[in-house]
Amino acid sequence: MLDAIREKARKRAEDIEAIPGGTMSDRVVAGDWLSIASSLDAACRSTGRVPMQEISACRVWDGRIVHEQFFYST
Repeated sequence: MLDAIREKARKRAEDIEAIPGGTMSDRVVAGDWLSIASSLDAACRSTGRVPMQEISACRVWDGRIVHEQFFYST
């Protein structure tokens, strides 16, 4: 399964032609959780220009990310 995830990420990265812009918010920390809002303006071969917005929630334990969740617009 991990190989399939890596292959999907590789194909997505190869599809991106340019990244004209993007932003990242300050992090919000609550205990061992942190959250970041981000946006990305990407030009892709398969879909053209695609604006993306996402909120990432991550749990950190012993200095390492042990859980991630991503919420994004479709």
